Amino acid sequence: MTKRSRVPVLVGLLALVLLVIASHIAAAVAFLLYDRLPDAVQRSDWIGYVLNVAAPLIGGVVCAVAVVALLIRCRQFEPTWKGHFARTFAWYLVAGWVQWIVLQNAGNSDFGLWSQIITWPRAALLGGAATDALATVWRASRRRSNVALQPTGELW
Repeated sequence: MTKRSRVPVLVGLLALVLLVIASHIAAAVAFLLYDRLPDAVQRSDWIGYVLNVAAPLIGGVVCAVAVVALLIRCRQFEPTWKGHFARTFAWYLVAGWVQWIVLQNAGNSDFGLWSQIITWPRAALLGGAATDALATVWRASRRRSNVALQPTGELW
Protein backbone atom coordinates (compact mmCIF):
# COMPACT_ATOMS: atom_id res chain seq x y z
CA MET A 1 0.00 0.00 0.00
CA THR A 2 1.50 3.30 -1.08
CA LYS A 3 1.56 6.47 0.97
CA ARG A 4 -1.07 7.99 -1.32
CA SER A 5 -3.49 5.15 -0.66
CA ARG A 6 -3.05 5.37 3.12
CA VAL A 7 -4.28 8.96 3.38
CA PRO A 8 -7.97 8.21 2.59
CA VAL A 9 -7.92 5.27 5.01
CA LEU A 10 -6.49 7.41 7.80
CA VAL A 11 -8.96 10.21 7.04
CA GLY A 12 -11.76 7.63 7.14
CA LEU A 13 -10.62 6.42 10.56
CA LEU A 14 -10.45 9.99 11.88
CA ALA A 15 -13.87 10.66 10.37
CA LEU A 16 -15.24 7.73 12.37
CA VAL A 17 -14.79 9.81 15.51
CA LEU A 18 -16.19 12.91 13.81
CA LEU A 19 -19.26 10.98 12.63
CA VAL A 20 -20.02 9.83 16.17
CA ILE A 21 -19.69 13.39 17.45
CA ALA A 22 -21.81 14.74 14.57
CA SER A 23 -24.55 12.22 15.30
CA HIS A 24 -24.84 13.35 18.90
CA ILE A 25 -24.72 17.05 18.00
CA ALA A 26 -27.43 16.59 15.35
CA ALA A 27 -29.62 14.65 17.79
CA ALA A 28 -29.09 17.27 20.50
CA VAL A 29 -30.13 20.04 18.12
CA ALA A 30 -33.17 18.01 17.06
CA PHE A 31 -34.21 17.55 20.68
CA LEU A 32 -33.79 21.28 21.32
CA LEU A 33 -36.08 22.01 18.39
CA TYR A 34 -38.48 19.31 19.57
CA ASP A 35 -39.05 21.21 22.82
CA ARG A 36 -40.34 24.18 20.80
CA LEU A 37 -42.77 22.16 18.67
CA PRO A 38 -46.54 22.17 19.29
CA ASP A 39 -47.90 19.39 21.51
CA ALA A 40 -49.65 17.70 18.60
CA VAL A 41 -46.35 17.30 16.75
CA GLN A 42 -44.53 16.15 19.89
CA ARG A 43 -47.10 13.37 20.37
CA SER A 44 -47.10 12.23 16.75
CA ASP A 45 -45.95 8.72 15.86
CA TRP A 46 -43.24 9.79 13.42
CA ILE A 47 -41.37 12.28 15.62
CA GLY A 48 -39.31 9.52 17.24
CA TYR A 49 -37.92 8.54 13.85
CA VAL A 50 -37.01 12.14 13.10
CA LEU A 51 -35.23 12.57 16.43
CA ASN A 52 -33.48 9.21 16.59
CA VAL A 53 -32.82 8.36 12.94
CA ALA A 54 -33.19 11.31 10.57
CA ALA A 55 -31.31 13.90 12.63
CA PRO A 56 -28.22 11.73 13.28
CA LEU A 57 -28.31 10.53 9.66
CA ILE A 58 -28.26 14.15 8.46
CA GLY A 59 -25.34 14.82 10.81
CA GLY A 60 -23.50 11.91 9.21
CA VAL A 61 -24.25 13.15 5.71
CA VAL A 62 -22.94 16.64 6.52
CA CYS A 63 -19.78 15.19 8.06
CA ALA A 64 -19.21 12.85 5.11
CA VAL A 65 -19.68 15.68 2.61
CA ALA A 66 -16.91 17.57 4.41
CA VAL A 67 -14.64 14.49 4.37
CA VAL A 68 -15.28 13.83 0.68
CA ALA A 69 -14.69 17.51 -0.17
CA LEU A 70 -11.42 17.47 1.75
CA LEU A 71 -10.22 14.32 -0.01
CA ILE A 72 -11.21 15.68 -3.44
CA ARG A 73 -9.45 18.97 -2.75
CA CYS A 74 -6.29 17.11 -1.69
CA ARG A 75 -6.59 14.84 -4.76
CA GLN A 76 -6.85 11.78 -2.54
CA PHE A 77 -10.39 10.72 -3.47
CA GLU A 78 -10.33 7.57 -5.60
CA PRO A 79 -13.77 7.23 -7.23
CA THR A 80 -13.84 3.44 -7.29
CA TRP A 81 -15.59 0.86 -5.14
CA LYS A 82 -12.19 -0.23 -3.86
CA GLY A 83 -11.50 3.36 -2.81
CA HIS A 84 -14.96 3.65 -1.24
CA PHE A 85 -14.51 0.55 0.89
CA ALA A 86 -10.98 1.59 1.87
CA ARG A 87 -12.33 4.91 3.16
CA THR A 88 -15.47 3.55 4.82
CA PHE A 89 -14.56 0.02 5.94
CA ALA A 90 -14.35 1.08 9.59
CA TRP A 91 -17.71 2.84 9.27
CA TYR A 92 -19.41 -0.32 8.01
CA LEU A 93 -17.65 -2.41 10.63
CA VAL A 94 -18.77 -0.23 13.57
CA ALA A 95 -22.32 0.11 12.15
CA GLY A 96 -22.51 -3.68 11.85
CA TRP A 97 -21.22 -4.12 15.39
CA VAL A 98 -23.86 -1.71 16.70
CA GLN A 99 -26.56 -3.55 14.76
CA TRP A 100 -25.38 -6.82 16.31
CA ILE A 101 -25.69 -5.25 19.79
CA VAL A 102 -29.19 -3.99 18.96
CA LEU A 103 -30.27 -7.45 17.79
CA GLN A 104 -28.78 -9.11 20.86
CA ASN A 105 -30.71 -6.76 23.15
CA ALA A 106 -34.02 -6.72 21.28
CA GLY A 107 -35.91 -8.33 24.16
CA ASN A 108 -34.24 -6.32 26.91
CA SER A 109 -36.62 -3.67 28.26
CA ASP A 110 -33.75 -1.66 29.78
CA PHE A 111 -31.97 -1.41 26.42
CA GLY A 112 -34.04 1.61 25.37
CA LEU A 113 -32.55 3.66 28.19
CA TRP A 114 -29.08 3.69 26.64
CA SER A 115 -29.64 2.52 23.06
CA GLN A 116 -29.61 6.03 21.63
CA ILE A 117 -25.96 6.40 22.58
CA ILE A 118 -25.06 3.74 20.01
CA THR A 119 -27.93 3.89 17.51
CA TRP A 120 -27.37 7.57 16.70
CA PRO A 121 -23.81 6.88 15.52
CA ARG A 122 -25.08 3.88 13.52
CA ALA A 123 -27.43 6.19 11.60
CA ALA A 124 -24.63 8.72 11.04
CA LEU A 125 -22.19 6.03 9.89
CA LEU A 126 -24.65 4.59 7.40
CA GLY A 127 -25.61 8.07 6.17
CA GLY A 128 -21.94 8.91 5.78
CA ALA A 129 -21.20 5.68 3.92
CA ALA A 130 -24.13 6.29 1.58
CA THR A 131 -22.87 9.82 0.95
CA ASP A 132 -19.39 8.51 0.13
CA ALA A 133 -20.91 5.87 -2.17
CA LEU A 134 -22.94 8.52 -4.02
CA ALA A 135 -19.86 10.72 -4.36
CA THR A 136 -17.93 7.73 -5.68
CA VAL A 137 -20.55 6.98 -8.32
CA TRP A 138 -20.86 10.65 -9.27
CA ARG A 139 -17.10 11.22 -9.57
CA ALA A 140 -16.62 7.97 -11.51
CA SER A 141 -19.35 8.94 -13.98
CA ARG A 142 -17.78 12.38 -14.42
CA ARG A 143 -14.41 10.76 -15.04
CA ARG A 144 -15.92 8.48 -17.71
CA SER A 145 -17.76 11.36 -19.40
CA ASN A 146 -14.63 13.53 -19.42
CA VAL A 147 -12.64 10.72 -21.04
CA ALA A 148 -15.38 10.21 -23.62
CA LEU A 149 -15.35 13.91 -24.54
CA GLN A 150 -11.60 14.14 -25.08
CA PRO A 151 -10.45 14.09 -28.68
CA THR A 152 -8.81 10.86 -29.77
CA GLY A 153 -7.20 12.22 -32.89
CA GLU A 154 -9.46 10.24 -35.21
CA LEU A 155 -11.97 13.03 -35.84
CA TRP A 156 -9.90 16.03 -34.80
